[in-house]
Amino acid sequence: QLYLHFNQTFWRRIEETIGLEELEKEVNHLRTRQKELMETCLLNQEAVGKDHIKDKDLLPFQSGAADILGYNLRQDLDNRTLRTCQKMVMPELQYMSYLYSVQHPH
Repeated sequence: QLYLHFNQTFWRRIEETIGLEELEKEVNHLRTRQKELMETCLLNQEAVGKDHIKDKDLLPFQSGAADILGYNLRQDLDNRTLRTCQKMVMPELQYMSYLYSVQHPH
């Protein structure tokens, strides 16, 4: 029942603000951009299991029996693109550490 309440509230707010047509346009734009970034950044354009992640700095925290997927970046990226791609695929614990260092420099 709680889920239904928030689900109805969400869709009502969408209709009152941007509307379903605009939401669909934005979702399609997001999907297009995601595909572009995958083509630019990722080796073989796919997520890989923990045993196949080459850069261990990009290895997600592994908890329990689940194999949390990660990414391998292409090797031919220029420095600026590499930094952008690293931020896009950085696992949550590493990203939290990165954000902390940016927000609280020494």
